[in-house]
Amino acid sequence: LIAFILFISSCQQTTDSDSNSNMINKLYGSWTLSGYEENAIIFNKTENFNIDEYAFSFKHNGVFIECKKSDCCGNDPNTFTNFNGQWKQLSDSMFEITIEYIDWSEKYEMEIISVNSSNLKVIYHLNN
Repeated sequence: LIAFILFISSCQQTTDSDSNSNMINKLYGSWTLSGYEENAIIFNKTENFNIDEYAFSFKHNGVFIECKKSDCCGNDPNTFTNFNGQWKQLSDSMFEITIEYIDWSEKYEMEIISVNSSNLKVIYHLNN
């Protein structure tokens, strides 16, 4: 009986770890803005960034790339630019994102509500 309980406990720990690793693997890649649902933002997985819509990529080794309007420094406000940043996992569903823009850097938290192979639902928590 004790061996069975230990086996069940070890399986649960492995499942939690596997689940977290599986979620991170699903996040890798590029995501393009699709829409809004209550206080969440919906993204679709895409092969490449489209040059005229908000998107981002989770890359290996904590690399994060954000494609957004670069409406500063005299640039055309409708021009999209890729900005480099980093991501760091804070908990099972919370990630800290740091982005280096042209004149400043920004740090915010992204809460993953759900993710699968084609859709991502997040809530942004801005640090004030």
